[in-house]
Amino acid sequence: MTASVKRVGTSGQISLGKEFAGRTVLIESTEPRVWLIKTVRSIPDAELWLHQPEAANRLDRALAAIDQPSSLTDLDALEQHLSPPAVLALDLNNSEFQANLLALQKNDAWVALKTLRLLQTMDWQQLVLSKGPRRELIQSRQSPQGQRLFSLRVSRSCRAVAWRDGDWLRLLSLHPDHDSAYC
Repeated sequence: MTASVKRVGTSGQISLGKEFAGRTVLIESTEPRVWLIKTVRSIPDAELWLHQPEAANRLDRALAAIDQPSSLTDLDALEQHLSPPAVLALDLNNSEFQANLLALQKNDAWVALKTLRLLQTMDWQQLVLSKGPRRELIQSRQSPQGQRLFSLRVSRSCRAVAWRDGDWLRLLSLHPDHDSAYC
């Protein structure tokens, strides 16, 4: 450990020498009138995510594999592997849902059936982006297994409560007074 005596200038600056020019330092006050100066490296805010464990591990693995030989990528095979999203599979077998559906007025039941047929043609992304069913996450309730519930408009006056189970849209109940879907 070497020590040197430096004079603090009139503007409060200390020169550490040319070898530290442009470097970032951390100045710790270990006790009154005692400072410990350490060189540090800082991470820009926009790159902090890259230093989270999962992202850092992923990048470390990628950098370790950087010496693998290059080869052409078959984008057609990749596209087939990714395949288009699966359309929704509807599960209407919940006894409460069935009882609610059969209790609807005939007109509302037909509109609900038409909406269910429309849902059957959609994939999950289309459902999320669709303005028709107006999928809304229910913040105040979840299933006993912890799945997030959401509501869907199936007619002007009726909403369904459902949850996602893989490719399945599992419908749980119908609420003709749609405000009760949130209670």
